[in-house]
Amino acid sequence: MRTSRAFSDNPIGVLFDPTLVHESFKTGADFSMPRKDIRAGRYLPEQIANFVNRSSHSH
Repeated sequence: MRTSRAFSDNPIGVLFDPTLVHESFKTGADFSMPRKDIRAGRYLPEQIANFVNRSSHSH
Protein backbone atom coordinates (compact mmCIF):
# COMPACT_ATOMS: atom_id res chain seq x y z
CA MET A 1 0.00 0.00 0.00
CA ARG A 2 2.65 2.54 0.97
CA THR A 3 4.44 2.00 -2.32
CA SER A 4 1.32 2.53 -4.44
CA ARG A 5 0.80 5.53 -6.68
CA ALA A 6 -2.42 6.44 -4.84
CA PHE A 7 -0.55 6.58 -1.53
CA SER A 8 2.28 8.67 -2.92
CA ASP A 9 -0.23 11.08 -4.49
CA ASN A 10 -2.31 11.40 -1.33
CA PRO A 11 -0.87 9.70 1.80
CA ILE A 12 -3.71 10.90 4.03
CA GLY A 13 -6.34 9.45 1.74
CA VAL A 14 -9.62 10.83 0.47
CA LEU A 15 -12.01 12.45 2.89
CA PHE A 16 -15.60 11.30 2.60
CA ASP A 17 -18.88 11.59 4.42
CA PRO A 18 -19.82 8.11 5.70
CA THR A 19 -23.46 9.16 5.98
CA LEU A 20 -23.56 9.83 2.23
CA VAL A 21 -22.05 6.40 1.55
CA HIS A 22 -24.59 4.74 3.84
CA GLU A 23 -27.47 6.60 2.22
CA SER A 24 -26.35 5.47 -1.24
CA PHE A 25 -26.37 1.83 -0.10
CA LYS A 26 -29.82 2.23 1.41
CA THR A 27 -31.07 3.37 -1.99
CA GLY A 28 -29.56 0.38 -3.78
CA ALA A 29 -26.01 1.37 -4.78
CA ASP A 30 -23.68 -1.46 -5.75
CA PHE A 31 -21.64 -2.46 -2.70
CA SER A 32 -18.55 -3.15 -4.85
CA MET A 33 -18.16 0.50 -5.88
CA PRO A 34 -17.54 2.54 -2.70
CA ARG A 35 -13.75 2.71 -2.88
CA LYS A 36 -13.77 3.81 -6.51
CA ASP A 37 -16.59 6.31 -5.92
CA ILE A 38 -14.97 7.69 -2.77
CA ARG A 39 -11.66 8.18 -4.59
CA ALA A 40 -13.56 9.90 -7.40
CA GLY A 41 -14.88 12.45 -4.88
CA ARG A 42 -18.53 11.43 -5.06
CA TYR A 43 -18.97 11.43 -1.27
CA LEU A 44 -17.08 14.53 -0.18
CA PRO A 45 -18.20 16.05 3.11
CA GLU A 46 -20.01 19.38 2.96
CA GLN A 47 -17.21 20.97 4.97
CA ILE A 48 -13.60 19.83 5.03
CA ALA A 49 -11.61 20.55 8.17
CA ASN A 50 -8.28 22.32 7.93
CA PHE A 51 -5.80 19.93 9.56
CA VAL A 52 -2.83 22.29 9.33
CA ASN A 53 -1.97 24.14 12.51
CA ARG A 54 -1.13 27.49 10.98
CA SER A 55 0.28 28.93 14.21
CA SER A 56 3.12 26.37 14.16
CA HIS A 57 4.10 27.51 10.64
CA SER A 58 4.39 31.19 11.52
CA HIS A 59 7.59 30.88 13.54
